[in-house]
Amino acid sequence: MNKLFFFLVFALALTACTDSINIDNNPKSIKVLVWNQQYFDDNYGEILKRKFPDTTFEVITLQDAFVNGKSPTDLINKMIVNKEPDLIILQEQFFQKFLDKNIFLDLSTRLEGDNLKISDINLGVLERGTSSDGKLLGVATSFHSQFIIRNMDRFKEKGIELESNYSSLKSISDTITLLTDIDKGELGLAIGSGSVWGTILAFANSDGLKLADINKKQLLINSTSWESVASEIIKLIQSKSLSYTSFPNPQSGDLFTQGKAAMTIGDDSYIGQLMSNNDQIPFKWDFTLIPNNSLGQRAAPSNSNEYLAIRAGAHNEDFLINVLRELLGKDIQAIILAKKEIPALKPTSLDPKLQLYMSLFDNNINFSNNLYSDMLNMPEDLLIHVSEIAENEFNEVLSGSITVKEALDSILDKSNFYWGTLVKQ
Repeated sequence: MNKLFFFLVFALALTACTDSINIDNNPKSIKVLVWNQQYFDDNYGEILKRKFPDTTFEVITLQDAFVNGKSPTDLINKMIVNKEPDLIILQEQFFQKFLDKNIFLDLSTRLEGDNLKISDINLGVLERGTSSDGKLLGVATSFHSQFIIRNMDRFKEKGIELESNYSSLKSISDTITLLTDIDKGELGLAIGSGSVWGTILAFANSDGLKLADINKKQLLINSTSWESVASEIIKLIQSKSLSYTSFPNPQSGDLFTQGKAAMTIGDDSYIGQLMSNNDQIPFKWDFTLIPNNSLGQRAAPSNSNEYLAIRAGAHNEDFLINVLRELLGKDIQAIILAKKEIPALKPTSLDPKLQLYMSLFDNNINFSNNLYSDMLNMPEDLLIHVSEIAENEFNEVLSGSITVKEALDSILDKSNFYWGTLVKQ
């Protein structure tokens, strides 16, 4: 069912592309907008060429707008006016403003017989439905769907059928039951909500995976949110008088191969790339950490050091991307958190204005997480610029003039927030 869904998605998209450019209903060229060329080559180029060998995919990159200091909003508006590209493959959040303006139409409703929701699979197809003489498509995607599409053949070679129920994990009890079934050998592959895709990655990349080994390890299971996980991990470190070092969002496996890191915690894209693309880190999965909407693995590579990768919120690198070599050698008992909110520890080394921003949006993490993540690593002059905007909006909230969500919307609008980059206007 899942395999059928993904191919159906692309079939719908490319069918609409065919209608758009209308070259004898068999297009020889399709213009694709992506973040950069490497992104397209790594995630989509090969499979699209294999499925549509007679079609040429001309890649247009959004990254050029940032490199050249241009406004991404102007770039996209110009592309829409000019009816190019034919296909967009970017993160779902990228399309939000266009959705709000009814520029795109959600195509997921066409998949009536599949019973899959966009929120379950992080993949959607969006179509421009306002033009009578042309259509602009967009595929809202994530690392998870990219990984599945890229590795369909690898799963099949390992005898793993991608037929499962996407709603299988709804609670801690479901998670425990699932792990028990895996341990008993009753399940070859677990596919649930977004938190389970790391399991798929493990199956596709680890020839040495032994399901029966799962019960020999302890599980950290959280039923609330990533804040609870962060809080409990740090409390555990402090209780054992262990030390840790914070690294500024490493982009490769160098910290591991140089022996500097034993643990990393980051968003799913970073962790997934680290695990699947770095040949110098031959992970052998033997530990599973499953918070509510996150999943991490503990791995023992060939050099006998143990690495722990925890996929958490994309905005918490400042105090969650930590090296915890001492922790890995300790005997850590199972921790099953109660179903209640546990306050997260706040970073203490941030710019005061950024702390002010955090306090403003602390209860609106779903709105602010991407902006906050970028603020942690942006250049100082840009940080000052955005912090000033945030401070002004903070004062408006205190005065009762606007709501917190209105303040955040204003910050995003004034900062021209797109694709992990803030461009000073």
